[in-house]
Amino acid sequence: MKLINKFKIIADKVNELSQKQLLIIAGLVSIIFAGFLYMYIYSINNNVQNTSKVSMVAVVTAKIDIPRDTIINNNMLTITNVPKNLLPANPVTDINEVVGKIVKVSVMAGDIITVPKLYSDNNLASFVGKIPNDCRAISISIDDVTGVAGFAKPGDYVDVIVVTNKPEMKSEIILQDVLLLGINKTSIAASNVKKATDKAEKQVDEANQKMSTATLAIKPYDALRLRTAASRGSLSLMLRPLEASNEFVADTQYSEYIAPENKITNNNPPPAPVNNAVPARNYDSVAQNISDNGKSITVIRGETKSKVEVR
Repeated sequence: MKLINKFKIIADKVNELSQKQLLIIAGLVSIIFAGFLYMYIYSINNNVQNTSKVSMVAVVTAKIDIPRDTIINNNMLTITNVPKNLLPANPVTDINEVVGKIVKVSVMAGDIITVPKLYSDNNLASFVGKIPNDCRAISISIDDVTGVAGFAKPGDYVDVIVVTNKPEMKSEIILQDVLLLGINKTSIAASNVKKATDKAEKQVDEANQKMSTATLAIKPYDALRLRTAASRGSLSLMLRPLEASNEFVADTQYSEYIAPENKITNNNPPPAPVNNAVPARNYDSVAQNISDNGKSITVIRGETKSKVEVR
């Protein structure tokens, strides 16, 4: 009610004003509103002018998605103007500096090509360049079963199992978290490089239809263990997930005793069982002892003995 009364008071006072006074008040309100509108438009113009003053830089960007370890050509690149304050470190500004280089990582369309994304030497992208500095490459024999049916690809990580059967059946995890460099003649360096012709692709596919070797990156000491284990039994690979939980240790093993191989054949029957039972004592047996003179014998009946003369 108080608020309504206040509005009534204001309305009464406005009604008391003359027409000239009302025009003056309306003009003042219009001037104030025009001032605020001018300041708003002026601030927008200043922002536009400041934006136009930002320097633009022409840099090399990817026109299409470029897979890792791909040799770059002109058709993959374009020049794009990018604000200087939005540029990453070490951008490439000349396409000729990029053509023929190999990218270390996958580049999405529209990404700015930078120096760290490229190999400084294309030899580093070769098979030798993929071997870690503290490791060596070594190959082992595999097949569809021991090679995880072809699901293990270059760049994956695997565990290595050895299975032996002498003197007893035993399986053991001898290596864990091992980088798989290649299967047959397909390596990390070659798996993502775009093939030059359809014929080359066909040859690679035919070579990989049947797995025969797996090349691993392991430390020299582990290479000695692996080669020794290969001479003792058969090797198998276990493909690790992306985020494996290390539930096993390198000495984890399972063994099963195997009986000796001296089997019984029809030509060599088993020996007859030996009867070690003690024969019952016969107290009614007669033992004849001939005396020195030969005229008497000793007769034993039960536990009594007697001599009988012989005529």
